[in-house]
Amino acid sequence: MRFDLEADVAVLLRADADYKANMDQAMDLIAYTLSAQVDSTSRRPVILQAYKQLIITGNVCLYVDVDTGDLKMYTLRDYSVVRGMDGKVCKLVVRDYPLLSSLTEEVQAQAKLTDIVRAAKQDESFEITSVEMYTVFTYVDGFYVGERYINGVKLSTYKSKFPVRGFPYIVLRFQPVSGEDYGRSYVEDYAGTISSLIALVAETQAGIASDARAVVIISPGTAISTNVEALANARSGDIVLGEAADIGYMQSKR
Repeated sequence: MRFDLEADVAVLLRADADYKANMDQAMDLIAYTLSAQVDSTSRRPVILQAYKQLIITGNVCLYVDVDTGDLKMYTLRDYSVVRGMDGKVCKLVVRDYPLLSSLTEEVQAQAKLTDIVRAAKQDESFEITSVEMYTVFTYVDGFYVGERYINGVKLSTYKSKFPVRGFPYIVLRFQPVSGEDYGRSYVEDYAGTISSLIALVAETQAGIASDARAVVIISPGTAISTNVEALANARSGDIVLGEAADIGYMQSKR
């Protein structure tokens, strides 16, 4: 990781080489400190996957644990967002899959999961290890107010309220578009080229397979023509009655 000065700032600093050198040294120190923090908190794999999601889909949602600083990533399959015209998140819905054993009996009873748990215990072929849990955050008067649902039931045991600066979810877009809830991806700009390349590769592979195709031709009325099955099933070193001159190969000459 390295931070470089913007072109206009670099022009202003050309007159003072010592100041520019000190500035570069300070920026390198900041980059090193940030890299060390990322490596020490196991964030790097999550950040790498988030970059890939932004490049390919243009959207990703990150959750920052306020206690440990660890990151959790949500793809478009597991979150939905509504934005205002200014791009601010007005409503966010995230989906998690907590283990059934991690839910308290009170939560299981409130979400009407006790019958499902009882059925799972009675029928060994019926196994349930996790449940779908939806958390809904709505922007109200400068705060994000959260509600949680399991099995379509709102949990009264969960209540959350975060200020805008303390909201632990970061909803990112690669290319924001005014008036749209989701962003555009980098891959989208080259979708036509990628589609043409995929078609070209498929045609090339089909051509290679056609060129590699070889068919054995046997002269009719010969001794070996009455023993084709034995020839087809013969392994290396087997003996088959016939003349080698009666056998030929048909293959592309390209």
